[in-house]
Amino acid sequence: MSFFLTEDQEGLVNEFLDRENRKICQQQLESEEIPEEFKELIRKTIETDSPLPFFNPGIGYYSISFTPVDKGNRIYIHHHLTNVSEAIYDPSRIVVNDEDQQEDNEAIEPEVMHPTAESDYEDLKSALPEYVNYDIPENTDEFKENGYYIPTNE
Repeated sequence: MSFFLTEDQEGLVNEFLDRENRKICQQQLESEEIPEEFKELIRKTIETDSPLPFFNPGIGYYSISFTPVDKGNRIYIHHHLTNVSEAIYDPSRIVVNDEDQQEDNEAIEPEVMHPTAESDYEDLKSALPEYVNYDIPENTDEFKENGYYIPTNE
């Protein structure tokens, strides 16, 4: 299976890496754990306006994930040295306006919600787009037998 970025998505990836690399390069230059010869290499990459941090090339310093969903691929980038993730494209961040046109809200950090009680699911449902049916089934025996369970405070 192959996944590809569009030109616009590549631009977002490059902007993200540039921003996060600048942060980590500055931290590495101030760190006493980084050997001076590596700090000199980091300085040279900053001077050429292409900051590249010190990292283990065997494991890399960022990842791009592609998760197939109904409306394309959810694409996220994660910088392992700064521990920051960002959406490059996420269909769940698409908003439908009055004219039924879609607007992409790319590179928005999603709000993480962890419902803990049945009443919390109503709050979660109200935060989701109206055009999708998010009815939550009851905790029936059949539902539980299939490995699904909605936590309650009982």
